[in-house]
Amino acid sequence: MITLGAKQSEAARDAGIAQAAAHRRKILATARAIAKAQAVTNGTTNADEVATELELRRIDSTELGNAAGAIFRGAGWSFVGYKKSVRVSRHANKIGIWTFNPQA
Repeated sequence: MITLGAKQSEAARDAGIAQAAAHRRKILATARAIAKAQAVTNGTTNADEVATELELRRIDSTELGNAAGAIFRGAGWSFVGYKKSVRVSRHANKIGIWTFNPQA
């Protein structure tokens, strides 16, 4: 069994998210656009709200897979806290709450 240090673990995580994002470009672009619109309109957003909007558009949110970890990456996003997920598949795990500032 291989044991990684913190920096190696973070690098492996980031590489995995980047690879998943590259394979799911179209749905990820849609999810990011939804997230930005929600954050600008409502002040904050989170993965549950993005998934709900995807489903309203008849897009299966599970198609994002590990690319979901890339929704809030990039310029303008600021993490502001946690909340419990309301999605059954998330088992009430903590999810991030995000704001978006297009000028950041």
